[in-house]
Amino acid sequence: MITWRPTPGAASYEVLFRRTTAPTHEKIYQAGAGSSFLLPDQLDDGWAAVRAVGSNGHRSLASAVPPPCPILTSRADSVAAGDLIRNCIRAPGR
Repeated sequence: MITWRPTPGAASYEVLFRRTTAPTHEKIYQAGAGSSFLLPDQLDDGWAAVRAVGSNGHRSLASAVPPPCPILTSRADSVAAGDLIRNCIRAPGR
């Protein structure tokens, strides 16, 4: 499941997918007007991006979907070494 923050004025979203060995996006999924999509492809060997589609059909530039961040709910929670991405570090419960 990938998620994103809604964009003001977006009528719907598209999720783009490509394998890590592909030079361009290979698949485009219609994700509807929500802010999440269950990707049928595995992200362990691919990249996903999301783009907004306006009511006039114009599409935004695609934004890369980062890997999921672990949710630490207490100081007792831990993450194995190397699994944490700098941008994912947050205070417990946030």
